[in-house]
Amino acid sequence: MPGNWSRPIGRRGELRFSWRSREQACVAVENNDLELAEWCLAHGATPNAAPPPDQRFPQSSLYSRAVRLGHDQVADRLLRAGAREEDVALDDEEQFVVACLGMDQAAIDALLTRQPEYL
Repeated sequence: MPGNWSRPIGRRGELRFSWRSREQACVAVENNDLELAEWCLAHGATPNAAPPPDQRFPQSSLYSRAVRLGHDQVADRLLRAGAREEDVALDDEEQFVVACLGMDQAAIDALLTRQPEYL
């Protein structure tokens, strides 16, 4: 099991997914951690979890957040687990972030031509 996540034990010793399922799945998405995403899904996390009530956190689905961050493998795994596919349109700034995270120099150069203030 990746990380030191709380693992409540049921009456018969079986693993139950804790109340932190959304938070753990968010960590997997934010960090592009496919292994943690797999673990969360295998232990009861729902790929269509509601956004957290705390407005300081992204108010989007796990799938759309993974797409926006360019974490394609995690997004694909969420889809295979039953996530609702959404049409995610990225603005120039989001495309720039994805290009930088993916080290896509051609995309970075093209976006900087249109938006030099990103530097």
